[in-house]
Amino acid sequence: VSNQEASVSGSQISDAGPSASGSTKTSLISPKQSAISVSEAKRHTSLFFALCTKRPTLLRQLFNVYGGSPKVVKQCIHWHIPTLVRNLGSSCPEMLDIIHSPPEGSEELVTMILQTLTEESNPSANLVVAVKHLYETKLKDASILIPLLSSFPKEEVLPIFPRLVDLSPDRFQDALARILQGSAHTGPALTPAEVLIAIHDINPEKDKVPLKKVIDACTACFEQRTVFTQQVLEKALNKLVDNVPIPLLFMRTVIQALDAFPALG
Repeated sequence: VSNQEASVSGSQISDAGPSASGSTKTSLISPKQSAISVSEAKRHTSLFFALCTKRPTLLRQLFNVYGGSPKVVKQCIHWHIPTLVRNLGSSCPEMLDIIHSPPEGSEELVTMILQTLTEESNPSANLVVAVKHLYETKLKDASILIPLLSSFPKEEVLPIFPRLVDLSPDRFQDALARILQGSAHTGPALTPAEVLIAIHDINPEKDKVPLKKVIDACTACFEQRTVFTQQVLEKALNKLVDNVPIPLLFMRTVIQALDAFPALG
């Protein structure tokens, strides 16, 4: 098995150190094999992934080579990784250690793992700790938090909300869905009315969020009329009108609300 672990059907993932020339083997597929098809790549690496289930310490090698791997190899990894992650579970120490501090270039793979781990169950406490550490110390990208948002309480969502609004429209929509979904134990982190209020509480200059992003976030809410209903808008506007000073986008939102729900007038 040890020989198979060092070289899996032509793979160069290994536990070996630097070679005599000082270089380290870090490719899933050797340069001569870089033009192989996805199906061939799957075959080359299937044994390695099977070994990872029995020896999770091999995971580190996978993450080390991911960033510099050819597209075909990354596609192969994306195909294998969900099954491996489900088999290992969210309490796997080796996986938690990698998420806590992943090798540079492997952030996309970390996101895939988090999405898989949170598809059907709430994240474990240890997983939440690992991801928060990653976000606070190394990866200042709020999108890494999206898979966990359904388990965050209101007190944890509000401080990072401007960073979520600053994401791309698609990523903000993903974040919004998680926030409104909540968990079976706690319910939604924010109600729809609280989401609208949080958007209007953003100060573009102070929070360093482009005004257009704030406007786009507000528009995204209006597009979901089954969630952001007339009653929701009325509740949010009644709250916002009492703010001092009046939020920057308040009048714009009033006009949008009247256009969407004339009965509000």
